[in-house]
Amino acid sequence: MEAMLLRATSSSIQASGAIGYPSLAISNHDFVAMLRYSSFLPQLRVDGGKSVSRWTTLLSPASPGRSRYRSIRAMVADGENVPERRSGSGSNQSQCSTLSSAPTGVASIINRELYDKILPNRGNRLCEGSFYTYDAFITAANSFPEFGTVGDEETRKRELAAFFGQTSRETTGGGKNAQDKYNWGYCWIRQKSPPSDYCLPSTKWPCVPGQAYYGRGPIQLTFNFNYGQAGEALGVDLLSNPDLVATDSVICFKASIWFWMTPQPPKPSCHEVMIGNWTPSEEDIEANRLPGFGLLTNIINPGECGHGYDERVDGRIGFYKRYCDMLGVSYGCNLDCYTQCRY
Repeated sequence: MEAMLLRATSSSIQASGAIGYPSLAISNHDFVAMLRYSSFLPQLRVDGGKSVSRWTTLLSPASPGRSRYRSIRAMVADGENVPERRSGSGSNQSQCSTLSSAPTGVASIINRELYDKILPNRGNRLCEGSFYTYDAFITAANSFPEFGTVGDEETRKRELAAFFGQTSRETTGGGKNAQDKYNWGYCWIRQKSPPSDYCLPSTKWPCVPGQAYYGRGPIQLTFNFNYGQAGEALGVDLLSNPDLVATDSVICFKASIWFWMTPQPPKPSCHEVMIGNWTPSEEDIEANRLPGFGLLTNIINPGECGHGYDERVDGRIGFYKRYCDMLGVSYGCNLDCYTQCRY
């Protein structure tokens, strides 16, 4: 059987022929694969963008008892988007069933088993955390295509560790003297004993009589203007129905990821900070607001910053380090906000 040589660059990848028994060599900017000709016509396209490495499965093994098609995995550099997979036309369409169903996006990093290890007390009888289901998290994450999917593998994992680190501290059920206190993330849904209804005067996001905008969900979404903006982005009236964030688990996660992904000047988004897309201004530098996990605390809860050591900040760092260790990535720099001027 005749073989085909495939060479792919970072700007485009095209191939025809089925994948039989490939050998694959990968370099930083291209890969070379020996593929056997057959009737299947896969095509890949990678758009240019920032330097990023991705693993993508082109074809999965065929049904049991058949060995004609095998999997090939390619690490693609300098491509922002996940390669698009297409089949040929005509009679070759029947081969589409061989495409991989391997997890993609956030699910390729945080699978169900790891999710349960990250949040081991989520279902504890003392907590409400069983509400935070894995399926709801993945459904919500998939609504934000860049959440946990931008950058190289370490960047993607570190962003997810940071997200769970911050939100675990927001929802922790473990006190400072609790055993394994960093195992108690995602215990609570609603803010405990809120001191007010968190309503600020606003013509665009007016408070609805009888509603309160205290913290709810993983990021403890707070204040009417956040509920209003999140609701507009999600297509849900959260000003009139703020408790949807505490009763609908998908909306709950979506609202928290929306906050994570959305800049609110002068604050950058947590996402921008963690993927390295935010550059501090001269004012930020003078205020000691530098890229790193500590800046996220200043974005989410600035009241914890700028007055020296704070055990709440220390708790966020503890959760974050635990998750970085679980995902096998480094912590990065600037973990606290003790000396940052608050936003």
